[in-house]
Amino acid sequence: NTLQRDLNSPNHLDICAALTSVSRLVNSEMVPAVFPTMMKLLGHQQEYVRKKAIMALHRLQKVAPEQMETHEARQAIRKCVCDPDPSVMAATLNIIFEITKTNPSST
Repeated sequence: NTLQRDLNSPNHLDICAALTSVSRLVNSEMVPAVFPTMMKLLGHQQEYVRKKAIMALHRLQKVAPEQMETHEARQAIRKCVCDPDPSVMAATLNIIFEITKTNPSST
């Protein structure tokens, strides 16, 4: 599919456009297909891609909160809190807030 191809593109602009599309178009059926790739993008070398990936995960969390219950998802989110870029850290705080608001015992 085109979104997956763009998410795996070497061009960071293609990746960002795909992440924006995922944020707008995602539904519960699409989540399993894009979730692993988005987790991988949290470690991208470009800070803008990392920020867009965490923002897209925030949207996925609203659509399919059970995806954020996995250990690797929680570890990746915790790692993003310590990101060298402040915009990635700030975007990560939003998803942490939503997770704790939805399930307070999960922290």
